[in-house]
Amino acid sequence: MAFTVHAVMPGVWHIVDCMGVCMTLLEGENAAMLVDTGYGIEDVADFMRHMTDLPLTVFLTHNHHDHAMGARCFPETYMLEADMADWRMFTDDKMRRRVLTQAIGKTLPVDEKTFLAGEIPLPKVMKPGVIDLGGLTAEIIEAPGHTPGSAVVYVPERKLLLSGDDWNPCTWLFFPQALGLREYRSNMRGIQQLLDHPSHQGGRQHGGLGHRADHRVDLRAGKLRLHGHIRHAGAGRQDKLPQQRIAAVVAFFFQFCPQHRGRL
Repeated sequence: MAFTVHAVMPGVWHIVDCMGVCMTLLEGENAAMLVDTGYGIEDVADFMRHMTDLPLTVFLTHNHHDHAMGARCFPETYMLEADMADWRMFTDDKMRRRVLTQAIGKTLPVDEKTFLAGEIPLPKVMKPGVIDLGGLTAEIIEAPGHTPGSAVVYVPERKLLLSGDDWNPCTWLFFPQALGLREYRSNMRGIQQLLDHPSHQGGRQHGGLGHRADHRVDLRAGKLRLHGHIRHAGAGRQDKLPQQRIAAVVAFFFQFCPQHRGRL
């Protein structure tokens, strides 16, 4: 069991945990930032000590378990304030036991006692703004949609946008805490300007880094388009979305939100 590391550009490493979820390490001349922490099955903090010896800030793009449970390994982490209210829902003992069952199902060795020990500390509030790492900057940008407190991280020196779960192969607005499609579309307009730049790249935590044209977000004419699949903001209707993808999304939703089974 180990992390997989991809050195994608100077000062930027895309790291995949044993459960297949990504996080990104940004390293400047004076400081470093880890964007998201994965499931936390492995000791993320110990691994970071092998990656960098610079002062490390840990920022969570949102509060979901697959991005935030690795926070258990760090003395402090940061997140936008709007996602604080639901923190326990996605990091409590019940959710960790579900993740543990998943890991065991994948035959991954897990230190069960350590993984379930105590509460994962509530992150400190990070306000949107620019963090100077020394020759490299990380701009925290509010991007409510997938969750009320979702954020993206923009690295201008590398023309890189780290999008958390606000930009994925399909539009992830199926959790109960997600905002409505109209509001998501409105909030994404500023980010669209970054994606439209011909030399910019985007990074997802469910997938790799790639040129923005590979994962285009089209907000024109009242539509949201990703990978050729269109969601109409007005009618709430989705076209060209394969049935198997719908089934996969619904199954994923009910796995972690069983209390809502029967609502769809």
